[in-house]
Amino acid sequence: MKGKLLTIASTIALALGVVLLFSGVGVATPGTTMAIDPKVGGSAPNELFSVNVTIFDVAELYAWQFNITFDPSVLEVVSAVEGPFLKQAGSTMSPNPVFDNVAGYVLAGSARFPFDAGASGSGVLATVTFRVKAEGQSQLHFQAIGQDTKLRSWNGSAIVAISFVAVDGSFSYPLFELVHDVAITDVAASPLTVEAGGKVSVNVTVVNRGNLTESFDVMLYCDTWVIEAKTVSDLFSGAYKTLVFEWDTENVDVGDYVLTFVASPVAGEVSTLDNSYSFVGVKVTESSQPLPMELIPVALAVVAVMVVVVIILLRRRR
Repeated sequence: MKGKLLTIASTIALALGVVLLFSGVGVATPGTTMAIDPKVGGSAPNELFSVNVTIFDVAELYAWQFNITFDPSVLEVVSAVEGPFLKQAGSTMSPNPVFDNVAGYVLAGSARFPFDAGASGSGVLATVTFRVKAEGQSQLHFQAIGQDTKLRSWNGSAIVAISFVAVDGSFSYPLFELVHDVAITDVAASPLTVEAGGKVSVNVTVVNRGNLTESFDVMLYCDTWVIEAKTVSDLFSGAYKTLVFEWDTENVDVGDYVLTFVASPVAGEVSTLDNSYSFVGVKVTESSQPLPMELIPVALAVVAVMVVVVIILLRRRR
């Protein structure tokens, strides 16, 4: 499927005048959001269900593309039609959208043509209409941010990639309540005793207990300072992920330490008690301080001299 998506994405990009094929020579001012509206919605089986792909706070947008994935056992795409936002800046070129109701995705895009001033502000990029096949739930997920899902601007001489945040949506029939909840469930460290200057490896397990795909950061603290931070991207509802952290104890005082891991709360998260996890029992001991490599020749020379002196003294006694 991945190869098929890449081929389709390339075809659409070519149809857009190779507008979306480029990664861009720079990144426009962040703060832009691409979102599915309504965020949660639903209809009964055999009815139609539509969502808008909406852009917020964008400057000089002249090309867009998105790939939205869905559960094909619950939904099937009927159409994807360009909205009015980009057209307000002038004429556009929109190739036919590509959707696969077996794999579960819809790929669409549009660009200003001819290349000219872009559109700024907020509005609807496209409207996607589904037919409901069965009761259930389906994530409406923006796939491959920066690759299949992307925004572009034009600064008069070069293509510029627009940095943005993608906000997924959900289908549900019957409707359900949105739940944002990420948690740290387990921590395992090795070794538990380390000489100062050694390294401790720690496996941290995180889970998405909510019903929406989430992205968040996990930080490792030792006392009050941050040792390391890692980002978890697009963790689906109910999914687990294990992160590997490494604590370098160089310049760390001898003693017992508590390692604390904190998952940053996601937007709308209410239950945050399970976002932190403290691991007690890592001991840092005195370093044995082995002889530095550069002093080994000197030590050998000293030993050799001492051996010679001893031999001379023994011969004199004889």
